Amino acid sequence: MPQPTLIPLPTAAPTLVPPPTRPTPLPPPTSTLSPTPDVLYFRTNVTTADPGQLIQLEWASVGATKATLGHMFDGRLTITEWDLPPTGVYAYPIPTYQRNQIIFFLSVEDSLGQWDSAGFTLLLTCPDAWFFAPAPDSCPTGPARLSAGAEQQFEHGWMLWEAAEQRLYILFDSGSPRWQVVADSWQEGELICQIDPVPAGLIHPTRGFGKAWCNELGLRERLGWAVGEEVGGYETAVQSTALDRYNTLYVRAADGGVWQLLPERSGWEKLGRPE
Repeated sequence: MPQPTLIPLPTAAPTLVPPPTRPTPLPPPTSTLSPTPDVLYFRTNVTTADPGQLIQLEWASVGATKATLGHMFDGRLTITEWDLPPTGVYAYPIPTYQRNQIIFFLSVEDSLGQWDSAGFTLLLTCPDAWFFAPAPDSCPTGPARLSAGAEQQFEHGWMLWEAAEQRLYILFDSGSPRWQVVADSWQEGELICQIDPVPAGLIHPTRGFGKAWCNELGLRERLGWAVGEEVGGYETAVQSTALDRYNTLYVRAADGGVWQLLPERSGWEKLGRPE
């Protein structure tokens, strides 16, 4: 019996699978934040000014909704005006007591709380002269306060008297503080203490100096006895620097020199006779 003939089955052509394609990168997301405010300028219409003068402050900004204006006073930032327009002008009267310079600040802000700031310093003219020369570089607080004066030397320091304010300035050779101010409450004819015996060659102070010497705690121990008589009959003068802090006081001496009382009662010295 004949064998059947095997007929091969047709083979299917292989299916070609394309290689995977890389995804097209997406562009980075666009920021939705608003641009931050920017102060374009902050200035005034003068280069120097006088205390008491009315000046004009000018500013411009972009991206802000409001502005705040301030200035430095006594070493601290003081707000002059809130909620000003982001671009504008402001009439500012310089206080009559302001001396040396004034520092202005401007801050602009948008609705999101983003902000920018700027500032500048305006120099002021000095309306008052010092009572002595060579004078300090800065301006005094005002004209010299003139009145009768007196002074007396002690073993360990000095006492100065100023009639205008009825003040005693006590200067110590050592210790802390190196100087202090007390009120002169002595009245003509008023009795004061009498400490005996007075050492030979030394003097018991009298009048206002004597009352403070007797009554102010620790004063007698720090100063010791007077070594010379009280000197009066001259016109003293008192002036102070006008800095934000750490000011120096100047008092005219009987011989025409100047007592320099350093800031924070940290020290003192006797300057020579003025030129």
